[in-house]
Amino acid sequence: MENGKTSVINNSLLWFGAGISIAEILTGMLVAPLGFEQGAIAILLGHVIGGIVMYAAGLIGAKTGLSAMETVQMAFGRNGGKWFALLNVIQLIGWTAVMITTAAVAAEALVPLGNVLWSAVVGAGIALWIVVGVKNLGKINVFVMAALFVLTLFLSHVIFRGGLHGINGTITFGGAVELAVAMPLSWLPVIADYTRYAKSPVKATAGSCITYFAASCWMFFIGMGAVLYAGNDNLADIMAQAGMGVSAILIILLSTVTTTFLDTLSAGISCKSVCTAFSEKGAALVACIL
Repeated sequence: MENGKTSVINNSLLWFGAGISIAEILTGMLVAPLGFEQGAIAILLGHVIGGIVMYAAGLIGAKTGLSAMETVQMAFGRNGGKWFALLNVIQLIGWTAVMITTAAVAAEALVPLGNVLWSAVVGAGIALWIVVGVKNLGKINVFVMAALFVLTLFLSHVIFRGGLHGINGTITFGGAVELAVAMPLSWLPVIADYTRYAKSPVKATAGSCITYFAASCWMFFIGMGAVLYAGNDNLADIMAQAGMGVSAILIILLSTVTTTFLDTLSAGISCKSVCTAFSEKGAALVACIL
């Protein structure tokens, strides 16, 4: 961090964390009926297509210094931008709910403490990340990303150590590409909220998209591999059978927090686009609770 600006490394780590997600693993499982070779092509192609559009959206924010919903005003005017910002808040609260629920269900399967308690734990982690803020994550993010990287390597070893299994289900190649495209596209209303702080707009945006591309594809491959090599479409079961224990819980919690806090913080930023009286962090915390 320098003069309130984020470095290429800061942005890259932020989006590497965004890409490591249970939701992306679960989506990758849907691609498995294509087989590994065709599935891999679909995953990579889809992420390239979606990533190009994601890069363009991020670069607009990086070069103008505007948030995602402020850049929308460039095309749709002030009132039009407020309308889209309001819609964005609603869908980001929805995404947050899905991510918290998914993580709670997976954690509950490993350590049965109750979905409500696990939801509260995940929500508290997201709230902590919001309070710390993007500009202050710094060394914390380096440590967390390093831990996630090592833990995900271990998970990959667990998934791909078996032989190929026969699977049921059908999906077209085009359908698989569409699933892969959808993930980077889902970040279009968000990415400029973070690239707007970039010290080097082009490099930081490229770094953000490249690290997201790598992490998201990795998650898709883990999901596809879970079905093809582990013969199981329940990630929590795979982790439990491998005796991952604490490491499994850490993967679930850390990956969810580092992805979902971007959604909730952007909900707060979008609220401020609707009404400047709102506090970004305050509105983000309300979105997290909702």
